[in-house]
Amino acid sequence: MIAAGTPAGIADVLLGIAAHSVDVPAQVSPGVEQLTGSPGRSFAQWAREHAEGFR
Repeated sequence: MIAAGTPAGIADVLLGIAAHSVDVPAQVSPGVEQLTGSPGRSFAQWAREHAEGFR
């Protein structure tokens, strides 16, 4: 980040925020189901379901 021009203090804060999310499952907004009629799914689920499209 610093090499790309982000000030060191900001980079430290951003990395600290990212560090706190390690091992914390992502939350899917209920808005996904409200809009689509289907429950949301994790990126891992989506990737498994669409892997063949990337081969």
